[in-house]
Amino acid sequence: MNLTGTFLSARAVARRMIDAGTGGSLVTVTSMNGVAPGPNAGAYGATKAAVALLTRQMALEWGPLGIRANAVAPGLIDAGMSEPIYADDEIRARRAERVPLGRLGTAADVAGAVLFLLSAEAAYVNGTELLVDGGVTSSVISTLPRPRSVDGVGPGGAGGSAGPATER
Repeated sequence: MNLTGTFLSARAVARRMIDAGTGGSLVTVTSMNGVAPGPNAGAYGATKAAVALLTRQMALEWGPLGIRANAVAPGLIDAGMSEPIYADDEIRARRAERVPLGRLGTAADVAGAVLFLLSAEAAYVNGTELLVDGGVTSSVISTLPRPRSVDGVGPGGAGGSAGPATER
């Protein structure tokens, strides 16, 4: 239903925009699991990746008609279908500490991204997928072990990193 429901809904809305001659903006909802697979998720990530590609396809085809299409990809959000996961306080805390921003996301965080993409401020944004994940997807490599000796690349030290070097 992730892909089919998104397609049928978006097509119905786009037809109304086209008939009205007003153009407009559509925002679909994907997931960070459509960008990076997660364990025990079955086909969920594949369907969310398909929604992201469908969104880019809509942006390409409907852009000339004045319709922008973008997606938001929520990450570790403490709402909706994630509520059973965060009912366990230990799991909640362990997940929050893995987010570079230091907290779980909220429904309001996702809504803010959607509102931006729908707004006039995003008038030239079309065919993009905005990760709303507190930096989790970008930080995956930071969980991998590496020797301290290679942390000397970049502006922070003897060739240094952007931040303090730590043994990982």
